[in-house]
Amino acid sequence: MAAARRIGVAERRARLATRHHLAPHARAAAPADVARDLVGLHGTDPASVFLAIQARTIGHASAQAIERVMYEERALMRMLAMRRTMFAVATEFAPVVQAACTDEIAQRQRRRYVQFLTRSGVAGDAAAWLTDVEESTARAIAVRGEATAAELTADEPRLRQQIMLAEGKSYGGPQGVSTWVLLLLAADGKIVRGRPRGSWTSSQYRWLPVEEWLPGGMPPMPATAARAELLRRWLAVSGPATADDLKWWSGWTAGQVKAAAAQAGATEIDLDGSPGMVLAGDEDPPPAVEPWAALLPALDPTVGQHRPERVVGRPGHRRVGAAPRRRHRIPAARRRGLGRGGRGRSGSRTAARLDLPGASDAPLPYPAGARPVALTLRRAQRGRLRRSSPGPYGLAQIQNGWPAGSLSTRFPLVADACSPCCRRFLTTRVR
Repeated sequence: MAAARRIGVAERRARLATRHHLAPHARAAAPADVARDLVGLHGTDPASVFLAIQARTIGHASAQAIERVMYEERALMRMLAMRRTMFAVATEFAPVVQAACTDEIAQRQRRRYVQFLTRSGVAGDAAAWLTDVEESTARAIAVRGEATAAELTADEPRLRQQIMLAEGKSYGGPQGVSTWVLLLLAADGKIVRGRPRGSWTSSQYRWLPVEEWLPGGMPPMPATAARAELLRRWLAVSGPATADDLKWWSGWTAGQVKAAAAQAGATEIDLDGSPGMVLAGDEDPPPAVEPWAALLPALDPTVGQHRPERVVGRPGHRRVGAAPRRRHRIPAARRRGLGRGGRGRSGSRTAARLDLPGASDAPLPYPAGARPVALTLRRAQRGRLRRSSPGPYGLAQIQNGWPAGSLSTRFPLVADACSPCCRRFLTTRVR
């Protein structure tokens, strides 16, 4: 029996650079192509979807262009998906994600909410009560065409019901039934999140019937076939990977991962001494990639495609300016110094830097056609960010997740002269 081919970190980086549209030569032509090619974009923080697309598109698509694709062309769809996490996926691929992940999530969440309602004594038959509220809410959305949660409580007063959870605990408190009902309706594929109130960073979504995105509704699909297709698509863009990577990213059991890999025709390979898998026919090395660097949002798909401790990068690479449990890593960046400095809660000066191969303390020469940009950012409470001087809003969002409180950071940047939004960061130096 022939030994499995060995694939190292350098080759994995080269694959991600091209397939994740990170290297300059591999940028996508349209926002929908990014979500389609990367399987899905993490959307727990609404801004992450926009920033992940802007980092990967030719010309760095504007927020307005991305909103048009999402809410007018409706080529992207927000849905609860892998690991019970919000994702933005290509609309035509939503039925696969629904059958592979979301249907099972809906079943678990329904059992959980019924338990909470039963303990609270809201109704004698909590399951029937919840189903009735769901059906009434779905009818109200259909009549209105689209509605926010606040508007729906006027049509269905039972949505105002508050349930006390973890009573007597420091982390306990009331939760609204409206949140549960809307989550279940969306997880069942009956409604969809539309354009939010406010700006593109808002999470106060309007709710619409799913038929507005998928005429005829969410088509059913066998779960086993859906998991195999989702795994195949994921390995095609993010492979090679370990079974643990797939289990972590998808939220499936080890048995489900094994069955899906077998059905998808995955081939065993050696990942620097660990067993891994890649799609059959995808074992050949990719073309060489020129040195590149990417500055990405915290909840970026490239960072989140693999287990946190397995993020592809230089062995021993450091976290950059992040809270202990955050995955603010710069994977696969090469020949550049990246970092941040600022003041923490105590007022003490803090600084963190990621030293990469080829990085030095000497000033890096500006590429032809590029110009330096000075930028000052301030971090306010609850993740809201203010700009104190003109600069790329995208970089402000990248700071999200740093320690709360006043934080001032100054970056000299190099950005393409042809990009007024300065979205492409070729080098970042802390001073």
